[in-house]
Amino acid sequence: MIFMSYGGAVSWRSQRQSCIALSTTETELIAASQAAKKATWSGNLLSELRCVPTIPVLQMDNQSAIRLVKNPEFHSKHIDIRFKFIREQYQTKQLDVVYCSSEMQAADIYIKPLVKNRFLKLRKLIGMHNFG
Repeated sequence: MIFMSYGGAVSWRSQRQSCIALSTTETELIAASQAAKKATWSGNLLSELRCVPTIPVLQMDNQSAIRLVKNPEFHSKHIDIRFKFIREQYQTKQLDVVYCSSEMQAADIYIKPLVKNRFLKLRKLIGMHNFG
């Protein structure tokens, strides 16, 4: 996950998930819930610093996961209740969830081997520059 502010990456994290997911959708929901927790913490920090936080926008490339977040009826029974946190955050307008194509998924720069052109595009997207 990457947290962006004013066109640059301010925080990022990549780690192996500690639980077993039974589907790609569940994997995305686990990661999204972790991102939502971090966004909540960051928003609270900004409030304490007397900054006016904006509503975080979570960009996801899995449309099934987005539908599960936005749909008030949870139909996937095997997905743990603790991952419903992100839905609650969405419903109470604490964060927004939007679709982002896999090609523009900035976090891929930290977790996947990329061809040079895609690497350069994502590097620019997160505000990193080569000064060498």
